Amino acid sequence: MPPQRWLHNLEHGSVALLYHPCAPKALVESLRAFAKAQKPQPGEAEFRQVMSPYPKLKHAIAMVTWGHIYYADCVQPKAMEAWLLEHYNKASEDMAG
Repeated sequence: MPPQRWLHNLEHGSVALLYHPCAPKALVESLRAFAKAQKPQPGEAEFRQVMSPYPKLKHAIAMVTWGHIYYADCVQPKAMEAWLLEHYNKASEDMAG
């Protein structure tokens, strides 16, 4: 997915879940499972996210919201959920907030 596509989603309060194309398949599947486990916020029909490989990452994975980036080399659900709580749905053109 080209960056301009997921960047547009960020403007509306979504999160981009990015992974390095060389990341192990099991790590990518863990990231996908993490995304599927997220509950929608009040006013949302579903958790708003896009997931895509991104070759410019210096870490295995990243979560990107409007103005904020979380980098990691493994999926750590508790830390990632805490980060989302602080940064998800907080954008200039947020659809749910």
